[in-house]
Amino acid sequence: MNRKVKIVSLNIQHGWNSDNPVPLSFRRREIVANLDKIVELLNKHQPDVVLLQEVDRISPLTSRIDQLRYIASRVGYLHLVHGASSEWRIRERVVYSAGCGIMSRFPILTSEHVKFDQSLPTLRKGFLIATLDLPPGKQLTVVSAHLPPFDMLNMYSKEVQIQKMAKALMGKGPFVIGGDLNMSLSFVGKRNFRSLTQQLKVKTHRSVLEPRFATYPAWNPRRKIDWIFASPEIAMTDYAVFPDRVSDHLAVGTTVAF
Repeated sequence: MNRKVKIVSLNIQHGWNSDNPVPLSFRRREIVANLDKIVELLNKHQPDVVLLQEVDRISPLTSRIDQLRYIASRVGYLHLVHGASSEWRIRERVVYSAGCGIMSRFPILTSEHVKFDQSLPTLRKGFLIATLDLPPGKQLTVVSAHLPPFDMLNMYSKEVQIQKMAKALMGKGPFVIGGDLNMSLSFVGKRNFRSLTQQLKVKTHRSVLEPRFATYPAWNPRRKIDWIFASPEIAMTDYAVFPDRVSDHLAVGTTVAF
C-alpha cells in the first residue's frame, strides 16, 4: 500500500509580506500579523510536511521572533529543524540567523544543513535536509532549498549549487526537494532546469509547466521560481499553487505517494 504525504513549500520573506524587498516598517504587531496569515494558510490546507525559506530564527528586523517555532506551535507541528545560511555574530552572541526550515507531523530522524558559497549581492543561501520516520517502517527524505538568483562574479554558480545538492543527496531516497530555486523557464533557466533534473534524477508534476503555476511576485505572478521535485520512485498525485497572499512568493503544494 502506497503512503501518501502532503507537502507545501513557501518562501516566507522573513514574515514581511511586503511588495518591497525591505519593508518600511518592522513593527512587531505587523510581523506577527503576517506570520498569522501563514498559520492560517497551513491550517486551511493541513500539509504533513512544510518546507520554508527565508525563515528568521533571530533578527532585530523581525522583533527577534523565532519564526519557525511560532508557526509550528500554532499549526501543531511537533517536529521541526532550522538551518541558518546567513548568520551574524557579535563576539559569541548570534544576533541574526536566517535560512531554511522544515516542519513535520512525522519524527525527524536526521538532519543536515549545507551552505552554498557566497553569491553576490544576495545574502548567503543553502539547503536543509531532513529524513522523516513514516509509519509503518518507511522513511522519506525532504529538502528545503533556497538558491540565489545569480552571482555577479560567477555565471556558472547555479551549476555548482546543483552539483552540491546532488552530492549531498547521493544514496538518499526516496526524497522530495521543494523551495525557492530562483530558476524560471527563461533560456538560462531551462538550462539549469535540465541540469537539476538530470543530475539529481528528479521529476516534477506533468502539469507544472502551465502558465497558471507561476509563483512570483505574489501580487502579479509571472515567473515560476518555486518548485517541488521528487525522486523517480515517488508519484506526484497533484500539484497546486495557492493564491493566498502571505509573502512575496506564492506557496506550492503537492501530494506524493511511494
